Amino acid sequence: MKKFKIFTVLTIFLNLMVVIGAGHGIGILAIVESFGLAEIFNGNVHITFVGTYDERLYTSALISLFAQVFLLTIIFIKNDLLKLYSTLFLLLVLLLSFIILTLEFTHSNVDKISFISGIPFLISAFYTFFLAITQIGIRKGN
Repeated sequence: MKKFKIFTVLTIFLNLMVVIGAGHGIGILAIVESFGLAEIFNGNVHITFVGTYDERLYTSALISLFAQVFLLTIIFIKNDLLKLYSTLFLLLVLLLSFIILTLEFTHSNVDKISFISGIPFLISAFYTFFLAITQIGIRKGN
């Protein structure tokens, strides 16, 4: 389970490091998650799953933030099966937020930048997903 915990934290870190196009520059998703939360709650930004990159950015950041917080919390749960099933679900949520962010990567350069910089996150997420499924099989005795 130690390897599983390490890869869970690595996946969260790599998700935070996804490069985003913001304004006239670039940043990382962690910045939008930390500062964008206030913008969302103040009503300056609307939550949407489709639209321009800037419109989808805050939605993706909000979903990612909640999934990351819950993933970090779940690491400390003692019930291994609950931990593994919850991790599978939250990894899917993180992948959904990444899909929302890079929805138009074939047509938009900022989406392409985020998609390319998110490849390490995707690899780590899929590997962690595989580790969780393997651990579930071991725990159930299959």
